[in-house]
Amino acid sequence: MSEKGLTETVALAAAGDRLSTHHVDITDRAAVEALPAAVVAAHGAVDA
Repeated sequence: MSEKGLTETVALAAAGDRLSTHHVDITDRAAVEALPAAVVAAHGAVDA
């Protein structure tokens, strides 16, 4: 998804700081493995 698409999604969701977007190149293993930590850093925890 493009940055524009992510921005539009955030606006439509109207979720404030409960929503974060993360652009990740799925061919970059290190970036993919770092994503969960980035989500936890942004939100504190992931609901199960």
